[in-house]
Amino acid sequence: MEEEHDTSVSHLQNSTVSQELPLEMQARICGEYEKIQGGINKRKEEEEILRGRLRRQRENAHDFSKLMAEVLETKMEKFAQTAKRRLQRSTDLIEATSKWTPMQGQHAAKTLVSAMSNVASKSYAIPEDMQRKITPILDKVHTSYRARIAGIANLRIPEIEETTKKALTGAFELFYDVTQKLDNHVESEMKAIEKFKTLADESISSKDKDRWLVIVRNAKEAKGKGNLDEGVDLAKWVNAEADLLKSAIDSDGDERPLPELAIECLEKTRECLRRAEVNQAKALETLQEIETGWSKDLAAREQKRASDECDIARDAIGKIQTHHSFNDAELARNTFKAAERLFEDTKTALKKCCGPAERFREIAHTFTDVTDRAKSATKCAEAVLGRRDSGQPNKVRQTDFDVDMQTNVAATPVEQPAGHQSVLQNNSTREPGRTMTRTKTKHIYVYIIKSSNAVWEKEHHYIGPGQALEKGRQLSRRGKLWVLNQELTKLGLVNAAGFLETIVEGQKIFFLAAEQALTICLKRPKSVRKNAVMADFRFGPKTDRDREQVVYRTYICQISRFLDAHGIPNVLWGKLVMNMLLIPLVIDGICIVIPDAHIDKARDLLLAAGCPPCQAGSHCPFYHPYASRAIPYAHFNLVDRGPLDFYKPEIFGENPREWYTLELFKKSDVLWGAPEIPLGPPTPNDPDYWTVTDDRLPEVAIEYQLGRIVDADYPVKIPSPARFAESLTLLYFRDNFPEETARGNHWDSLLVDMKVVLKKHRLCELEDLPSRTRSWFKFLDKPPGKRTQGHVGEKFAAAMRKAGEVPERSPWPSAVLGLPGWREELKRWEEEEEEMRKKEEQVKEEQTA
Repeated sequence: MEEEHDTSVSHLQNSTVSQELPLEMQARICGEYEKIQGGINKRKEEEEILRGRLRRQRENAHDFSKLMAEVLETKMEKFAQTAKRRLQRSTDLIEATSKWTPMQGQHAAKTLVSAMSNVASKSYAIPEDMQRKITPILDKVHTSYRARIAGIANLRIPEIEETTKKALTGAFELFYDVTQKLDNHVESEMKAIEKFKTLADESISSKDKDRWLVIVRNAKEAKGKGNLDEGVDLAKWVNAEADLLKSAIDSDGDERPLPELAIECLEKTRECLRRAEVNQAKALETLQEIETGWSKDLAAREQKRASDECDIARDAIGKIQTHHSFNDAELARNTFKAAERLFEDTKTALKKCCGPAERFREIAHTFTDVTDRAKSATKCAEAVLGRRDSGQPNKVRQTDFDVDMQTNVAATPVEQPAGHQSVLQNNSTREPGRTMTRTKTKHIYVYIIKSSNAVWEKEHHYIGPGQALEKGRQLSRRGKLWVLNQELTKLGLVNAAGFLETIVEGQKIFFLAAEQALTICLKRPKSVRKNAVMADFRFGPKTDRDREQVVYRTYICQISRFLDAHGIPNVLWGKLVMNMLLIPLVIDGICIVIPDAHIDKARDLLLAAGCPPCQAGSHCPFYHPYASRAIPYAHFNLVDRGPLDFYKPEIFGENPREWYTLELFKKSDVLWGAPEIPLGPPTPNDPDYWTVTDDRLPEVAIEYQLGRIVDADYPVKIPSPARFAESLTLLYFRDNFPEETARGNHWDSLLVDMKVVLKKHRLCELEDLPSRTRSWFKFLDKPPGKRTQGHVGEKFAAAMRKAGEVPERSPWPSAVLGLPGWREELKRWEEEEEEMRKKEEQVKEEQTA
């Protein structure tokens, strides 16, 4: 247009200058001139319009950036206020913890620690939330204003991050404070028990048994009132919470490391736990020394008596000459040899013995037996020496005890093979006539075999001190009494005296049977015979030590062996499996999964074996609407662990108790995605089922109760880590969708632990997981803020239900978390955010245009 204008003007000027133009030409030139002038005016108007638009656009951009700056300032202020509120909450919790003492119980401490963990986690998430909110705002404004608006955020970020660090450090200070108090409490309890040890030693020295009994009772009461074990358990739980919080922070990498003061508090917390565990072990050891002190001293006194009597007998035996009666002299020597051999064995047993008191008393009784044997040998030697050298046979009357000793020394019937006629050689020997005190309380099993094909009937016999000989007579009168050696390969026929000897040597298994029937039974494979004897299970702990064995990890071997022997496939499940995968959870029971077709039989067998069923009814914590634990098909209360922390008697009943339980689950309820459970040990390198002794499990020091059960005596099956992760994933999607529940959150927390198994301990690889589980674990690796975008969990659950991978609903009722209508409100918020996002995109498009 400008070139055309210039051309027209030049032409007009040339026309004007060159010559006088005709009137028509002049009119045409004037018209062109006016046209050009109109074009110039129009271009000026258009330029003014464009300038106005640019001015308004700059004003709009400025106003929008100003608005975004205000929005950013408001958001930063909210973040700062949130960080301050959480810091204040952290300070309040620390102040409340400073007033807490271990004697106030675990519930208050757990509440404080849990609240602080929650506050610390939310505080740590503030910078991430802040970054997620700031970035979209900066993307919306023009680049020329972006630096200035970012500066507004940068001014507040250091303050907010410093506040969050203080809250995070406060959490670890609280963990340390609680653990330190527990450590001091355990140490004071340990010192109190050591004082009882001093008093107990004094009472033993003065032979004051009544005073010693009072001291033992007071020491046990002091341990119970001081809640020593509960204090250590609480310290372990606090350390687990601290480690869990640290793991969550470490998972974000090195961008936001844990503050140095927090790391220092964490190390102190762990050190306090180690000291508490050492003091607990010392306290328990000291208490055991108090309980066994009297029996140990009794064993030492009886050892001294037995040693003195053996010296006297040795001198008497040494005086026997070759001209004395050979038979009588040999009887005396054999009697003394038996006493001396028993003395040496018992002395070795005393050196190795660490308890309990019953074992020391048993050793003391054995030393008493040695004393009696030595006295008998002395009398026999004196009788030989007192005989006149007349060449006549010795006429000294042998006591019944001497005849018994001669019988036992002359023949060893238990070493004869089955069915050999020489096993009957002791039937012609006269049995001892007087009551003997060689044994203390014993429990034996007698299997009655009526025919080779019949089921063996079992009898349990109790034998009191000195009653073994009479019990042997009673059993011998009922038929032929047989005994197996420890390898279960040889047997022999025994009389009452032989029965007594085998009882002293520790034999507990005997048989009453016809010789032919027993011989046929013993031709069965050794494993079958051993299973028939060892698979017996009877629940009934009587002492504290028995109850400790029930809660020890190897107790599951007895139950699994018992179920396998009755043809019931079973696999261990739950927190015990998590412990073997190096996740330090507090164990509150034994969980066993059984195929649906066998579950009733398993329940009935355990009931018949004496396992006490739960009597709480509807007050049982399993059925609490907000309970997080799985609800078993049947469960038994094995060990009472004290009062249950509660606050609503109408829910838990009056005086509720906390129990160590045995829980039976249907396979269709918890392991429906796994292959069928095999009967007996799985095949080597089975990808689906491992055993508690599997070499693929890590081996950890036994005192930590983690990893492989190295002292297990039976290959109890457990799900492989991949199968266990799959079961937790399926349970999470079944129980937490479409509505969120406490039980679903519990499975979610265990899935977080399984990430540690997968990534840190490397007990399985992502490739080992089923495809759906593998996808979910990959999704769990995303930052926490991105896991809820687009309701991925709901989409996963819907797809799995549609594919039939999870049931439509959970078989266990559970209350829904959250307020009524929260989903509708959340949907409304999302719609509003979507509408606002569309408006912002529209404005951005206009700015770009």
